[in-house]
Amino acid sequence: MIALLTGVISESMFEKNQLKIEEDRKEKEATTALINEICETMYARMPHGADTEVSIEDIMETGPKTEEPSKEVGIDLRTIA
Repeated sequence: MIALLTGVISESMFEKNQLKIEEDRKEKEATTALINEICETMYARMPHGADTEVSIEDIMETGPKTEEPSKEVGIDLRTIA
């Protein structure tokens, strides 16, 4: 009887852990999508030539401007590595 209860408890814990892992994965995917959207928007606003390259100076100027939109969607870019 104890072995049966132990098995049921273990399986329940495993299922809860799997659900948590799946929720975390979905949250990370959503965060990644938001970061991509912010980066694409910022890139589109930067001056770039036909070769699609952006100067380092333009990127450095954009850095401070990126912080505000990212905070609006709940992303602290300083914590992303």
